[in-house]
Amino acid sequence: MTARACPPGLAKKDPACLPPGQARKVGDIIDLRRVHVVTRPGLYGVRDAPSGQRYAIVNGRLMRVDSETGRILSILRVVEAILD
Repeated sequence: MTARACPPGLAKKDPACLPPGQARKVGDIIDLRRVHVVTRPGLYGVRDAPSGQRYAIVNGRLMRVDSETGRILSILRVVEAILD
Protein backbone atom coordinates (compact mmCIF):
# COMPACT_ATOMS: atom_id res chain seq x y z
CA MET A 1 0.00 0.00 0.00
CA THR A 2 1.39 3.41 -0.88
CA ALA A 3 1.55 6.24 1.60
CA ARG A 4 -1.00 8.13 -0.53
CA ALA A 5 -3.61 5.45 0.14
CA CYS A 6 -3.04 5.42 3.91
CA PRO A 7 -5.05 7.19 6.56
CA PRO A 8 -3.26 10.45 7.45
CA GLY A 9 -2.01 9.21 10.81
CA LEU A 10 -0.36 6.13 9.31
CA ALA A 11 1.08 7.68 6.15
CA LYS A 12 4.03 9.19 8.01
CA LYS A 13 4.87 6.02 9.95
CA ASP A 14 7.86 3.88 9.07
CA PRO A 15 6.87 1.49 7.65
CA ALA A 16 3.98 3.44 6.15
CA CYS A 17 0.38 2.26 6.57
CA LEU A 18 0.99 -0.13 9.46
CA PRO A 19 -0.32 0.59 12.94
CA PRO A 20 2.34 0.52 15.68
CA GLY A 21 3.18 -3.02 16.75
CA GLN A 22 2.09 -4.68 13.49
CA ALA A 23 5.26 -4.08 11.47
CA ARG A 24 7.44 -7.16 11.06
CA LYS A 25 11.21 -6.94 11.36
CA VAL A 26 14.21 -9.12 10.56
CA GLY A 27 14.37 -11.98 13.04
CA ASP A 28 10.61 -12.18 13.62
CA ILE A 29 8.97 -15.52 12.93
CA ILE A 30 5.90 -15.65 10.70
CA ASP A 31 3.44 -18.45 10.02
CA LEU A 32 4.00 -19.28 6.35
CA ARG A 33 0.47 -20.69 6.18
CA ARG A 34 -0.95 -17.22 6.87
CA VAL A 35 0.99 -15.15 4.32
CA HIS A 36 1.38 -15.22 0.54
CA VAL A 37 4.37 -17.39 -0.33
CA VAL A 38 5.84 -16.28 -3.67
CA THR A 39 5.88 -19.03 -6.29
CA ARG A 40 7.23 -16.97 -9.21
CA PRO A 41 10.00 -14.72 -7.85
CA GLY A 42 10.88 -13.35 -11.30
CA LEU A 43 7.58 -11.45 -11.33
CA TYR A 44 8.94 -9.45 -8.38
CA GLY A 45 12.34 -8.85 -9.96
CA VAL A 46 14.25 -11.33 -7.79
CA ARG A 47 15.97 -14.61 -8.58
CA ASP A 48 15.02 -17.91 -6.98
CA ALA A 49 15.63 -17.84 -3.24
CA PRO A 50 18.69 -19.68 -1.92
CA SER A 51 18.20 -23.28 -0.81
CA GLY A 52 16.15 -23.46 2.39
CA GLN A 53 14.65 -20.01 1.87
CA ARG A 54 11.54 -18.55 0.24
CA TYR A 55 10.07 -15.19 -0.54
CA ALA A 56 6.79 -14.13 1.02
CA ILE A 57 4.54 -11.09 0.93
CA VAL A 58 3.83 -9.92 4.47
CA ASN A 59 1.78 -6.77 5.07
CA GLY A 60 2.51 -5.57 1.53
CA ARG A 61 6.26 -6.14 1.79
CA LEU A 62 8.44 -8.64 -0.06
CA MET A 63 10.52 -10.60 2.45
CA ARG A 64 13.02 -13.45 2.31
CA VAL A 65 12.25 -16.06 4.96
CA ASP A 66 13.60 -19.37 6.21
CA SER A 67 11.49 -22.15 4.66
CA GLU A 68 11.39 -24.25 7.81
CA THR A 69 11.16 -21.78 10.69
CA GLY A 70 9.46 -18.83 9.01
CA ARG A 71 12.12 -16.49 10.42
CA ILE A 72 12.37 -13.24 8.44
CA LEU A 73 15.88 -13.01 6.98
CA SER A 74 15.52 -9.75 5.05
CA ILE A 75 12.88 -7.22 4.07
CA LEU A 76 13.34 -6.30 0.44
CA ARG A 77 10.71 -3.70 -0.46
CA VAL A 78 7.06 -2.69 -0.61
CA VAL A 79 4.99 -4.38 -3.31
CA GLU A 80 1.90 -2.80 -4.81
CA ALA A 81 0.15 -6.07 -5.71
CA ILE A 82 0.45 -9.83 -5.47
CA LEU A 83 1.56 -10.95 -8.92
CA ASP A 84 1.54 -14.76 -8.64
